[in-house]
Amino acid sequence: MQKLTRQDIDEAAYVLAAGFKDDPFFSHLLPDETNRLQALTLLLKRYVDLLYDYGNLYASSARMEALALVYRPHQMEDRSSFWQLINNKAKVYLTIAKSVPVCREIGIKQFPRLFQIMQTMNSKWLNDFIRDDCAHLEFLVVQKPYRGHGLAKKMVSRILGECKKRGIVCSLETHNPKNVGMYKHFDFELVDKIRMPDSDLVQYCMLYNR
Repeated sequence: MQKLTRQDIDEAAYVLAAGFKDDPFFSHLLPDETNRLQALTLLLKRYVDLLYDYGNLYASSARMEALALVYRPHQMEDRSSFWQLINNKAKVYLTIAKSVPVCREIGIKQFPRLFQIMQTMNSKWLNDFIRDDCAHLEFLVVQKPYRGHGLAKKMVSRILGECKKRGIVCSLETHNPKNVGMYKHFDFELVDKIRMPDSDLVQYCMLYNR
């Protein structure tokens, strides 16, 4: 497993978008299948760039057969000083501004809808369970040609090993019920479910604390 640099984000965003194109959350977020991959690549490029300052983007190798993005939510919400708070908020607003070109793919009327959904289905649930620092597994994807070879297991095992060394909790959420069993196999515990209003979409919130 190796850490990727900012220069790798463009390629990584495409790999992530291809892997999550049919995920329930992103299918709800971007219902038009014809341009979902292009729109999702643009959104993830900006989102990964934002989170990169607060964590690490990992790949199984330079070929990016598998990718994982882990970040520290409490660092992103650091309120230790007024200027730190302003800096964090400014990064978020800049990310939103940089995401405007996605309107070419989805239409300008759909743009506010994206952020309305993200305000509902996010990681704020962590505040109800964790008061200290944690590592949040935001994305984990294995490219289709490389699935079934244990890459996900290797990536997750390395990430959880780092969490054990640091003595911190690992958290994640998934919107695919099929993934819940896989993460339980890694000793994650399902602690909450969040349902999207007027939708069948459910966010499964999980913690690893061993």
